[in-house]
Order: sequence, then structure tokens, then C-alpha cells
Amino acid sequence: MRKSPCIYLRDQVLALRPTKQLKNDIDDEYFQRYKLVSTIYRLCAFLGWLELYRQELTFQQGSDGQRSKRLDDIIGQIRSDLADGQINEAPDWHIWRDTLIFREELRGIGESLIETRGTTRTVMGYGRFLELLEAETPSMTKHWAGVVTNFFIDVGYEQKDFRQTRLERLTTHLGELVELLKDAK
Repeated sequence: MRKSPCIYLRDQVLALRPTKQLKNDIDDEYFQRYKLVSTIYRLCAFLGWLELYRQELTFQQGSDGQRSKRLDDIIGQIRSDLADGQINEAPDWHIWRDTLIFREELRGIGESLIETRGTTRTVMGYGRFLELLEAETPSMTKHWAGVVTNFFIDVGYEQKDFRQTRLERLTTHLGELVELLKDAK
């Protein structure tokens, strides 16, 4: 069963520039813009952490442990949820709305959120992300945030919108990732 679309995942919300929240309500423009931008940030930040993880593995000798293999499998599924066009197996797949974030774009998005603080590399915080997103000057963070925005905008407003299925799959695989990481403690 399809859920109703989120009111804040609309193109019009991105254009809003309210300066403050006026009411504690989903119809509040400040709240809607916050929900949209924070949703975009969360996916970008997650991809940043995945990219940091991938880069760290490049410099370490690979582990052949069962847990490491499971981690790599789940990360592969998450990438597939966002990047693979062939997962829609409906006979009328060609008329469905769908948007991909290609694998190299996933890496680019992640790279754009990585910053160095002293000798530590980390994912930038929400404040810095928002500053770059709203700046007049172009940046890679702003560019890649546009790709993520395109993935989310107007999701679920069409009956056959495969992005809903992608988000359901992503939710499942993120839950598996959380469980795997929780078990590691």
C-alpha cells in the first residue's frame, strides 16, 4: 500500500525563504523548508560517511570476516537502491516516474560533504551545509545537493512513482545496517 506523499517534498517548498516558524504545524512554511533541506542533508551526510568508510578501506588491508562481508553487502544494496535502474521489474516500468543517483554521483555527493578539521576528516554539519546551499557562489556541495533534491522532489505524487519503492528498499537496508552496527557493540 502506498503512503500519501509528504507535503514538504515539493519543488515549491525549496523556493520558500521564511525567516522564522510562525506556527507548530505541518503547513508552516519554515517547518516545511526545514524538513526538505534536512532530508536532503541527511542523505548527503550519510553518503559522506559511506565515502569516508570507502576511502579508509582503500588504505587498510581488507578484512575477510563475516561481519565485514555483511557490511559490504548492505552498503552495496543501499547503493543499488539509489543507482540501479533495472530493479523496477513491473511490465510497464517505462511509464513509471523514477530518478536515479548514479554510483559515481553517490561518491561525489559524499566527497562534497567531507571536510578536514586539523588532522581529522569528517562530514560537515548541517549549519555548514545550509550555508553552502544558500550561498550565491557555486560549490560542489550545492551542485550535488541538487542531485539529491531531484531524487526527493514530488516523490509519491504520481501513482506509479518508483522512487517510493526505492525509499522503502532504502529504509529496509538502512535498518539492516543499524542492526549490524548495533550488534558490533
